[in-house]
Amino acid sequence: ANAHAQYKQRIVDAGVADTTLTRIFGPEWYDVTTRSLRNRIVREWEGKPQPPPLDPQAPTIGHSQLGGQVVPMPKFSALLPTPGTEGDFDEMCMVAGESSGLVHAVEPAGDVVRKMAEEAEALIQKWAGAR
Repeated sequence: ANAHAQYKQRIVDAGVADTTLTRIFGPEWYDVTTRSLRNRIVREWEGKPQPPPLDPQAPTIGHSQLGGQVVPMPKFSALLPTPGTEGDFDEMCMVAGESSGLVHAVEPAGDVVRKMAEEAEALIQKWAGAR
């Protein structure tokens, strides 16, 4: 994934209860529900009735590189941390599914698919032999 190493590590470190539904990120996704890692900003707003208002003067929490350009990330930005991102990761949107608690390492996709295929083949062989 084209994600920052710290973002990937936070997913690896997450437990099954470390994500939650939130509507705080925008303006890029304003008023859209996402499942995100519980970092400081998500915990701070968890359980509050309204997402924060759009603020064109919001403080900058970091910068990301998109299309060769440095792009400021305002507080509550929905931009995800990519390899060129710098800033306060506890303030950034880090979408992650409930299955993040099952991730134990960052591995190349090809290795993951190969391992799944080998495990599936072993199960097929096992079930075929049980008949």
